[in-house]
Amino acid sequence: MSDNLLLQKTLNAIWFTIQLWAALGVIFGVLILCITPDQITSRQDFISQWMNPAITFVQQYEKTNNSLPTESIMQEWDKDHSNAAHLIYSSSEIPDELHNRVKEIPNGEWVLEVFGSESFVYYIPWLNTFVPNNFGWLESIKLSLLFTLIGVTPLGLVFTVKKVMKKLRQYTKDSRSKGEHIA
Repeated sequence: MSDNLLLQKTLNAIWFTIQLWAALGVIFGVLILCITPDQITSRQDFISQWMNPAITFVQQYEKTNNSLPTESIMQEWDKDHSNAAHLIYSSSEIPDELHNRVKEIPNGEWVLEVFGSESFVYYIPWLNTFVPNNFGWLESIKLSLLFTLIGVTPLGLVFTVKKVMKKLRQYTKDSRSKGEHIA
C-alpha cells in the first residue's frame, strides 16, 4: 500500500469522524430543545406535588407553634406524605450545591431539601427561590447552542486548515514558478 493511499484513507477516516461528531452535536442540541417542554412540566409537577406541600406544612407549623418543626416532626410528616423532606436550620449544614446562593442561613430561617428523582431540590424561603432553578427555555437554548457549537467547531477548524493549506500550496506554487527558493 502506498503512502499516499494510506494518507488518503487516514484523512477520510478523520473527516468521517469529524462529520459524525458534528452530526451528534447538532442532534443533541435539537434533542435538548425537543425534551424541554416535558422537563418544564415535570419540574412544575414536582414542585406542586412534593415541594409545595412541604413548604406549606413548615409555614403553617411555624405560624401555629411559633417555632420550626423538629427533625422528628418532619420525619413523621414525611411518613404521611411519602416525601423525603428535610429542613436545614444551620449554616454549617448548607450543602455544596447552595454555597453560590446561600453563605449562611439567617436567624430563624430555614432551607427545605427534598430529593427529586435525580438529585436534591432546595427551597430558600427568604429568597423565594428553588435551587436548582434551571429548567426553563433560556437554559435549554444555552445548552442546545453549547452542544451544537461543540459539535460544529471541528468542522470550522478543518475548513480553516484547508483554506490555509490551499493558500500555502498556492504560495509555494507561485514561488516555484517565479524561481524563488523556499527554505
